[in-house]
Amino acid sequence: MKKVIVITVERYSQKTLNKNMKDDFLNAGYDFEYWYIGNLKTYFGHVKSEVKKGENDEFRFFQNMRQLLDALDQEKSGFVSIIQFPININTENLIKLIDRKTSKIVNIDLNQSLSNFGAYHDSQNYYLSLIKNPRKLIFNLRNKFALRRLSSEGILDKIIKFQTGAKFSDDRSITFDDVFTYLKIKRNPRLIDQNYIVFLDNALPSHPDFLRAGVETISSEIYYDKMNKFFDQLEEAFNCEVVIAAHPKSTYSEQYGSRKIIYSKTASLVKDCQFVINHYSSTMSFACLFKKPILYIYTNEFLDSNNYTLQRIYNRILFQSAYFKMSSINIDQYKGNTNIINSISNQVYENFITDYLLSSKYPMSNFEVVKQFI
Repeated sequence: MKKVIVITVERYSQKTLNKNMKDDFLNAGYDFEYWYIGNLKTYFGHVKSEVKKGENDEFRFFQNMRQLLDALDQEKSGFVSIIQFPININTENLIKLIDRKTSKIVNIDLNQSLSNFGAYHDSQNYYLSLIKNPRKLIFNLRNKFALRRLSSEGILDKIIKFQTGAKFSDDRSITFDDVFTYLKIKRNPRLIDQNYIVFLDNALPSHPDFLRAGVETISSEIYYDKMNKFFDQLEEAFNCEVVIAAHPKSTYSEQYGSRKIIYSKTASLVKDCQFVINHYSSTMSFACLFKKPILYIYTNEFLDSNNYTLQRIYNRILFQSAYFKMSSINIDQYKGNTNIINSISNQVYENFITDYLLSSKYPMSNFEVVKQFI
């Protein structure tokens, strides 16, 4: 039987199974296995997200790289490997072993296009941060040599990469998950009867990945105080409530006061809202699909040149708001006015959907696109 092994740092969930097309592979006669390596620190700055024995028997996980390499070595050759982990000095030997054992190495990346949409890289600040962190500098140099070795051996060229949006490739572009969610729920009844505004939450000060990695963003006390004050002003100005589309990794109690905090319903919330508030969430794709205005927001803290993370987010806000022809405002300076919401440009939204969300072969399914190469 043909076999597919997903080797990934993404936690096992229905969403990740959909992204990796488990049902499609099984229906096509493949044996399908999910190997989770989030327990390993596979690259500098990677936050381990550990699972324990017995947590879920439907996937395999590994406590160290030696276990993973041994498991691969015991596999029969010829399987297809879907890889979703960083390629660098720490995974160089893993990639070489996968290359020896597999018939194809595939990288299916449904997040990269949107994750990097408007990403900003300040070279000067980046290199200054390396100088301040010798460990990271050494890692980057070693990493360059590792990639050069993998390239010289022809391994990198063998990896068949798929990414969302026609802009990525004429033949290896795939369709973003949010499109299928949109098609599924676009005629569903409203979740909330009255008018409302939806905030696409990022769990910015309390995102577990930031916290475990020690990445500085903004203090919870300052952030939620400012956000709630801004939401109060919006609700008075627009005479409708602000609803929080909660980030899936957040755990809220009273951070947003008495406002509705709703999990796992972002698409439905965007579908019927008046407009969307956003920092940098990739779920703004729903705003484009449902043709909703987007208001980009930031605070004074985002302007701090010493905070590299917030600076990157701020520059992404400026890029995206200019791209979509939407407003971006500093909420510390908001005075309760209502002329902050721009009308959408249908052409701009359609261009974004084509370039970043849809496969160049849409409505062909993602599995049909991938199957042609494996």
